[in-house]
Parts: sequence; C-alpha cells; structure tokens
Amino acid sequence: DACEFAAAPAKGRPPELDILYAESLVARDDKAKAAELLEGVLRKEPKNTVAWVALARAGGSQQAQDQQQEG
Repeated sequence: DACEFAAAPAKGRPPELDILYAESLVARDDKAKAAELLEGVLRKEPKNTVAWVALARAGGSQQAQDQQQEG
C-alpha cells in the first residue's frame, strides 16, 4: 500500500496524522498495528487524550491484552 506508514511515529510528523492513520487501521480491522502506532505517540506525548481514546477504540495495547488473557 502506497500510504503505509512506519509502525512508529516518524520524527517531525505531527501526532494528529499518526492518530488519524491509526483510526484508519482500526476501520480496516488492523487493530494491533493501530495500537502499536498509538503507543508510539503516547510514548512521546503521554498526556495526549485523543491518542488515549483512539488506543481504547483499537482495543488497548497488546501488552494489556496479553495480561488480560493470562488472568
């Protein structure tokens, strides 16, 4: 796909663009990739509420899902 982004946020690319792309991944049912991208945004901007909401829509982080399955 010509519009594919890297799995981690690119330096200099606004976080809003990464969030938008992650939401498009969720719409295409690629929630794991979306969560990975959003986690990258949140590492840089932990108080970004829009990214947190988008991560919740993506089903949360893979680490949280793994912990939930173990318990």
